[in-house]
Amino acid sequence: MGENMALSLNLKSMLGARPLGRSAGEAELEMPTTTQVKMGSPAPGYDPLASASMMDQLRTAAAEKRQPGRVPFIGHLPAAKQYQILGALIGIFVVLALLMLFLYITLTARTTASAGTATEMQMLSQRLARGTSLAVQGNAPAFEALKDSRDRFRTDLDALTKGGTIKNASVDVPSSDALQTQLGEISSRWDRLEKNATAVLDNQTSLLSLSKGLEGINQGNTALLELAQQASSQAAAGGGSVREIDFTSQLAMLSQRIAKNANSLVSSDEIDPEVAFLLGKDTGTFRDILNGLLKGSEPLRLSGVRNEEARATLSDLQKRFTAYEAGVNAILQNMQRLVVAKQAARGINQESEPLLADTTKLALGYEGQNAGRLGALGAAILFAVLALIFSAALAKVLYDEQKASAFESEQENKRNQEAILRLLNEMGNLADGDLTVQASVTEDVTGAIADSINFTIEELRTLVKGINSATDQVAKATTDAQAISNRLYEAAQRQNREIQQASASVLQMAQSINEVSQSAAQSARVAQQSLAAAEKGGQAVQNQI
Repeated sequence: MGENMALSLNLKSMLGARPLGRSAGEAELEMPTTTQVKMGSPAPGYDPLASASMMDQLRTAAAEKRQPGRVPFIGHLPAAKQYQILGALIGIFVVLALLMLFLYITLTARTTASAGTATEMQMLSQRLARGTSLAVQGNAPAFEALKDSRDRFRTDLDALTKGGTIKNASVDVPSSDALQTQLGEISSRWDRLEKNATAVLDNQTSLLSLSKGLEGINQGNTALLELAQQASSQAAAGGGSVREIDFTSQLAMLSQRIAKNANSLVSSDEIDPEVAFLLGKDTGTFRDILNGLLKGSEPLRLSGVRNEEARATLSDLQKRFTAYEAGVNAILQNMQRLVVAKQAARGINQESEPLLADTTKLALGYEGQNAGRLGALGAAILFAVLALIFSAALAKVLYDEQKASAFESEQENKRNQEAILRLLNEMGNLADGDLTVQASVTEDVTGAIADSINFTIEELRTLVKGINSATDQVAKATTDAQAISNRLYEAAQRQNREIQQASASVLQMAQSINEVSQSAAQSARVAQQSLAAAEKGGQAVQNQI
C-alpha cells in the first residue's frame, strides 16, 4: 500500500502535478499540467530574410576595399596565363643576357689574347735581334733563343692572320681592314727577317767553330806574347844577331795583330777583306819567322838561333802556335759563312726596329677594338634590365593575386558572417519554443546547416506531437489510477477498523493468558514447597532408619 502511494507521488512530481490539501483524512490527486509547444502558423508579417538589421549594419559599417591594380597589356588575363607569359619573357631575356654576357667575355678574351699576342711579338722582335747578334759571335745559348723566337713569332703571326688558338685562347681573323693591312705589312717584313734568322741558324756549326777558334786565339795570345818577348830577351842576352833579335821581336807584334784582326772580323757588323787578308798574311809570316829562327831560312837570311835557352823558348812557342794557328784557320775557313751570317744579322737589326713599331701599332689596334665588346655588354645589360622589369611585373602579379585572394577571403568571411547572423535571427523564435520557424536554405556556408536545422525542426514537431499524445494518455491513466487509489484507500480504512477490533480481542486474550500464567506460577511455588517438605520427610525417615 505504502509503495503504491510513493509511486503515485513520484509520477505527479515528474509530470508537474501540484499537491492539494487533504480533507477528511484523504489525499486528493490532481491531473498533471504540461507545457504545450506552439505549432500554429507563423506570426503575421514575419519574414526571416528581412530581419537582418545586424547584417545591414555590418555592410554599412566598413567600406568595401578596392580591387588591386593590374599589369598593363596582360592584366585582363587569368593569373596562371600571366605567370606563363611573364615567366617565358623572363626566361628569354635571362638567356639573351647570358648569351650577350658570354659573347662579351668571349670577345674580351679574344681581344685580350690578340693584344697579348701582338705584345709578345714586340718582345720577340727585340729578342730575335739580340739573339742574332750573340749567335753571330758564336754564343751557343743564343742559337736556342734565336730559334725559339723565330718559331714563336711565326706561330703568333699565323694565329693572327689565319686564326687559331694561342695559350688556350681562340683568336679569329680580324674583321678590321686596318688590322688586316697592319698584319700584311708585318707578314712581308717578317718573311725577310725570318729568312735572315734561318740563314744564321743554318750556319750554326760554322759560327760555333769560328767562336771556338777565336776563343783559342784569345786564350793563347798572352802566352804567345810572353814567350815571344822571352825569346827576344834570351836571344839578345845569348849574343844573337841583330836580325835574330829583330825577328824575335816581330813575333810578339804579330801575335797581337793576329788576335786583334781575328776579334775584329768576328765582332764587327761587316767583314773587311783587308783585315781578313792581313789575318792570313800575319799568320803565315809568324809561322815562317818561327821556323826560320829554329831551322834557318834563306829567304829571311836567318841561320837559326844558337842560344839553347832561346831555342827552348822558341820550341815551346812553336807548340803553342799550333793551336793558335788552328783557331786562325777556323776563322779563315768559315769566312764565307761568317759573311752570310753577318749580312743576315745586319738585315735582322735593320728590320727589328720597324717590326717593333709595327707590332706596337698592331697591339694598340687590337686594344682599341671595343665596339663589338661594348655592344655585347650593352645588350647584356639591356636584357638583364628587361628581365628585372618583367621579374618585378611577375612579383606584382603575385602580390596582386595574394591581395585579390585576401580581398575575396574577406568578402567570403563577410558573406559567411552575414549568413550566420541571418541564421541566428531566423532561429531567434526557436528559442521561445516556436517550431514553425523555417531557416532560409541558400548557397552560403550556412545553407547545409539551415537545411539540417529545418529537418531537425520537422522531427521535433513530430516528436512533440507524440509527446502531447502520450501526455494525454498519461493523464487519462492517471485519472483511472486516482479512482483505483481512492477505492483502495477506503478498503484500507475498513481493514484498519477490523484490525483494531481484532487487536482489542487479542489484548483481552493476552490479559486472560497473563492471569492463567500467574495462577500457574503460584501452583508451581506450592508444588515446590510440597516437594521440599517431602524431601525433608524422606530425610527424616532415612535418619530414623
